[in-house]
Amino acid sequence: MPVAMAPCTTGTDMKVGSPRAVPAWGRPGRSQWLAVCVLVPAFLVSACLVGHIEAYADGLGYEDAPPQEICGLCHSLDGISRTSRFPKLAGQKPGYIAKQLADFLAERRANDGGQMSAIVTEIKPRQFDAVAAYFAGLAPPPPVGGPSAEGNVAGTVIDIAAARRLFLEGRPEDGMPACASCHVETNPAAPLAPYLTAQHSDYLVKQLRDFREGRRANDVSGTMQRVGAALSDGEIVALAHFLSRQPRGRAAHEM
Repeated sequence: MPVAMAPCTTGTDMKVGSPRAVPAWGRPGRSQWLAVCVLVPAFLVSACLVGHIEAYADGLGYEDAPPQEICGLCHSLDGISRTSRFPKLAGQKPGYIAKQLADFLAERRANDGGQMSAIVTEIKPRQFDAVAAYFAGLAPPPPVGGPSAEGNVAGTVIDIAAARRLFLEGRPEDGMPACASCHVETNPAAPLAPYLTAQHSDYLVKQLRDFREGRRANDVSGTMQRVGAALSDGEIVALAHFLSRQPRGRAAHEM
């Protein structure tokens, strides 16, 4: 007795008997194709991730980088950072740079986002002096902007003559010492006091305000905290404006 066979059902674009004819029970439906399209790429991605977990866990450090290149990520390899968020290190006193690195590592100093506290751990303490010597040996940055002049900066009237007097003479009547007593380039007796000239003015403003308000306290003598407390916002802005426009390396009597 003949066995009844199920008819061969094809797609609408195929004829019975065509070599491309596929039985209905062997042809994937739309839902089956969708499952394949979703699951296969997901499987491949998972396989790739599993196969590379160890590679991503390693190799993201700075083990082989010269220490100055780590600093150069923010401060630039020429020591002249392009944004006031990071100070210009070119031509800076080496003792000052080495001390700041040590202070960040020991958490005696912190910055807003914690970048320095984190990145300094990528440099070995025995390399601090080499990093400091590298940046100190670079050509100093040029002064910022045009010549020092009276004007209005961010709503603050700048009195250059008053700023110059504060820097060179201080304010004896309330006991504020002259900034130049520590920060001039010709004073070898203050190796840990940084050069302030040709620095980003916004950076100088922030540091003075941080000293004044207690956010920065790594001056063990407390001098900078007292100086900051004696300055008004207008005086801080004027000092920063004046100093940023002075060439680094200029003696006090030339300012």
